[in-house]
This record gives sequence, structure tokens and C-alpha cells, in this order.
Amino acid sequence: MPFRHAIGSNRSESGLSEAFVMNRATIKPKAYLKEGCPYSFKYLLFMTEAGLLDQVDMVRCDPESAELDAVKQKLSEATGRPR
Repeated sequence: MPFRHAIGSNRSESGLSEAFVMNRATIKPKAYLKEGCPYSFKYLLFMTEAGLLDQVDMVRCDPESAELDAVKQKLSEATGRPR
């Protein structure tokens, strides 16, 4: 089996390395964009120019919305970083 771009490898009982590739259909990262944020705008512009918008779920966050606090809390818990 020729080597492909592998994310990692496992060794089977026979000692042979088996390369595995992540399936892009199952993993689609999310990007949280804050409306009015210059960094979010630059990121969106880059993704557009690179033709990568279809590979990422964009979550737009309104800074005036009460939902923003819930999103911040969710991300804080997921990353283990305080807000």
C-alpha cells in the first residue's frame, strides 16, 4: 500500500504500519465570527480567497445578542480556558 498523506498510523500485530486518513465528510470545523470584528473579517476574506468556505461551518455571532454569552461559555468549557 503506497503512503498517502496520513494523519497518523497504527501498528498491527504483524508489525506493519497501517496509514489512516481522516474523512473530511465526517469532520467539518466551525469558525465563530464576531460581527464587526476586524480579525473575523480578515479570516472570512482569507477563507473566501482561498476557496475554503465550503470546508468550514461559519457561525456568526452578534455582539449585542444574549446568545453570545452562551457561545463564549460553551467555547470556554470546550477549551478549558476561562473567559
